[in-house]
Amino acid sequence: MGWHPTERRVVACISDGKPHSHREIVKKTGLGRGPVWACLRRCWQKGLLLRTERPIRETNRVLKGRAGVRTNLRSYYLYLLDPKHRVHMDIGDLRFARHQMRAASHRASKARLILESLRKHRDRAFFSKDIANSLEDSGVRISDIMSNVRRFERQGLIYVRGYRMHDRHPSRRATC
Repeated sequence: MGWHPTERRVVACISDGKPHSHREIVKKTGLGRGPVWACLRRCWQKGLLLRTERPIRETNRVLKGRAGVRTNLRSYYLYLLDPKHRVHMDIGDLRFARHQMRAASHRASKARLILESLRKHRDRAFFSKDIANSLEDSGVRISDIMSNVRRFERQGLIYVRGYRMHDRHPSRRATC
């Protein structure tokens, strides 16, 4: 198999059959965080790895000297080598699953719905809230609107006008 050198090192690191976090893999391989993240994503998408379905959340408490104790929440996934190409696997109370392309196509369909809605009504301007309300039945949330609208604006597909600065200016409106 024509593997990338990073993939060889990461797969060799997790070939012991035990779940490993991103941090553990970085320590064991001596590679940087970025290359390990990219490699884990590639291997997971190729079906070489299983990943926990939900992120594991841990509370970290760090002593900062005179500043006191700081607490933050750390979320991470565990990865497991999958030579048998299973759909999912349970270890204890953790469920490991394969990558499914459905999530990416779902995101693309939301973007497509937003753009089609704006194109259909290209003679009008909309607040993001209005777009979200009109597409609510399709599962589009208000948080999906502006991230897609900004991307469409960078691509030159739509024009976003206005902003809010105190009460003197209108809110943002998107038009095609």
